[in-house]
Amino acid sequence: MRKRLLLACGLLVLALAIIVAFAVGLHWGGRFVAPVPAYREIGWPELVPKDWDPLAGLKREEIADMRDADPRARDLLRQMREAWLNAPAVPALAGQAVRIPGYVVPLDATRDEVREFLLVPYFGACIHVPPPPPNQVIHVVMDQPAQAAMMAPVWVSGVLRVETRETPFGPASYRMEGRQLTPYTQRAASDPAPPAHPAPAN
Repeated sequence: MRKRLLLACGLLVLALAIIVAFAVGLHWGGRFVAPVPAYREIGWPELVPKDWDPLAGLKREEIADMRDADPRARDLLRQMREAWLNAPAVPALAGQAVRIPGYVVPLDATRDEVREFLLVPYFGACIHVPPPPPNQVIHVVMDQPAQAAMMAPVWVSGVLRVETRETPFGPASYRMEGRQLTPYTQRAASDPAPPAHPAPAN
């Protein structure tokens, strides 16, 4: 009877140990192994609130009638610039594990390695052309350096945060804790169709 009781207690302790191990993560060789999140593939339109319109309140008929020298055109450009810089983010994206394609604008490049960079939706953004609105710029900080050159097309996976950050190339409304960076490749014709979003143009 005593042996059965000891055996039952031993099995109970072992079961509790297994449950605790899976609850807090596994240790292998003394190193904590965190669970790998499933990254949801998203496109750049998802970073923009559906109801945001930078031209809201402006009469498109008046815009069409304006000429470059029209004083109203200068005022209109100022209003549009303010709306552009104050572009809102999508709060619901905070904390989501996502995967998104884009182009790299390094902030701390060392040869072809980067750890901190901006991810932008089209080639030349922030460099040769005016920057996109802040809600179309992601400030990425990788957990370790990755290989990527200026304007390299890539896939980036990580946890998204809604945080405004001023950078030398313009403001960013999002921050990503980067986990994976891989070269962008077109899907084969036999691959499942991706969610609808514009892929980086060549």
